[in-house]
Amino acid sequence: MDKPFWEESYLNNDISTFGIEPNVTIKEFLNYYQKDWEILDVGCGEGKNDIFLAKQGFQNIDAFDISEAGIDKLKRIAKNNSGDMSSCNGVSIFDDYFTFHDFYYLQYVINVHAYNI
Repeated sequence: MDKPFWEESYLNNDISTFGIEPNVTIKEFLNYYQKDWEILDVGCGEGKNDIFLAKQGFQNIDAFDISEAGIDKLKRIAKNNSGDMSSCNGVSIFDDYFTFHDFYYLQYVINVHAYNI
């Protein structure tokens, strides 16, 4: 089985698979967010939204992705940018979060529990 195209680009820090700018919704709603919120990013990829939030002073950011290479890249980039993203692995979708962001991931998941969030 062939790997998805992003798996290869996640291995290279010089390539931005889905762009370097955070999702426009994150920017639009940023002023409504409180810095102490617990934020979960589902399907974070290489973590461009999470890196952006960390740079804005948010510290309670959890992120996960189906791609281990994506999580590894997020950790590498965060380390290079002094962002604290140490909690990027082993996050439960059923933990308590004040806000929940999902850009692209859950539309691919067919799971009755996803509708109960």
